[in-house]
Amino acid sequence: MGQQAKYVIRSIDDLLLRVKDLTGENNSRLWFRGQANSSWTLTPSIQRKDVRYPESYITNDFYIRTKQVLPNPPEKEKFATWMSMM
Repeated sequence: MGQQAKYVIRSIDDLLLRVKDLTGENNSRLWFRGQANSSWTLTPSIQRKDVRYPESYITNDFYIRTKQVLPNPPEKEKFATWMSMM
């Protein structure tokens, strides 16, 4: 059995570069969101309903609700942190 290469991931940039490398090696999609069919779009269920909410509404609603339940939420200006939480 061949030896697998080990990669040290220390940042989001490291992770994204490795994912890009893997995508090129396998020529395939690497992410799976639990959909039954891989050809379906990556549209969240909230956006698949008859009434579509603008992204700014959904983001703001998430921010407000999270502040109510998290004892130490990140500062609002920490956009990347909020996006990763969503």
